This record gives sequence, C-alpha cells and structure tokens, in this order.
Amino acid sequence: MSGHAPRIDLEAARDRLARRAAPVVRALTAAVIAEQLGREELCGAACVDETAEVLLGKLTAMPTYLGLGMLAAALVFDEGARARGGRRFRDLDHRGRAAWLARWRAAPVGALRDFVAFFDKLGVFVYYALLEERR
Repeated sequence: MSGHAPRIDLEAARDRLARRAAPVVRALTAAVIAEQLGREELCGAACVDETAEVLLGKLTAMPTYLGLGMLAAALVFDEGARARGGRRFRDLDHRGRAAWLARWRAAPVGALRDFVAFFDKLGVFVYYALLEERR
C-alpha cells in the first residue's frame, strides 16, 4: 500500500452529475420562466429547453469545486422535494414547484437561496436573450 488516497477523475464525476442533474435543471428552468411569465404551463413556450441547456453548460463550465457543488445541489433540490412531499421536484405540478422554490428562496441557509437565485437571475436573463436572438 502506498498510503495515497485513490485519485478521483473530477471531470468524469462532473459529467455523470451533469447527466443526472439535467432533468432537474430543465424543470427548474421551466418553473422559473413560468413564474416570470405568470403562467402555469409552458407547453410550447419558446426557448425553455435552450435556456436549460445554456444553464447546464454554465454549471459544467464552472470551476470544478463550484460546478460539482451546484450539480449536487440540483440533485439535493430534486430529492428534497420528494423527502418533504413524496415527489421529486421535476415531477411536481406548477403549484408544487412554486411552493418548493418559495421554500428554498426563504431558506435560512444562504447556499440554498443562492442556488435558486442562480436560476432566477441567469435563467430569466438567458431566456429573454434567446427570445431576442430569434427576432
């Protein structure tokens, strides 16, 4: 035994986390944009999937320590909803998603609020930027 801890391939770990977090990022993006637009459903809403892809790209492009944390937070956010109410965030209806977002926005832990703020701010910005590009 050499006494060294095994090396972890952080890029591979990030890629695995990104694949698992992608549906959560999509659901979070859709929920935030729906709130911004004052709508319950986004069926056919332009640019939602593209916005989610951009945000997922931003998360994977962050420095490793931050990107891994944000991707892991997405999974915690998703599974936390299940622990609290029986269904993952991505499987909730509009009201359930809005309630879970509100809970994290008001959380006593700043990292939880910051996680949702990332989607609130950058998600809406990217969404409107993509809409503008299409004009």
